[in-house]
Amino acid sequence: LEAYHSLMGQISFNQNNYKQAAEHFDQADKTDIYTTYWRAKAYEKAGQNDKARQLYQEVANYNFNTAGNAVVRNEVKKKV
Repeated sequence: LEAYHSLMGQISFNQNNYKQAAEHFDQADKTDIYTTYWRAKAYEKAGQNDKARQLYQEVANYNFNTAGNAVVRNEVKKKV
């Protein structure tokens, strides 16, 4: 159900329900760096900045060139 939770996380995030979005992203594919980025954004918006910072650091340290990483790399490096 990882794809389901990723989609539901996006829907919850777009509805400004950040706590629920974070819960869904926690159940999505943890090996997908783009999903990790969205987890970090959801935690940041939900006010859990320590958890968000940890996830942003994980994304910033990711050194494989994937499409998802390429999309968010510059933004994340500025945040860290």
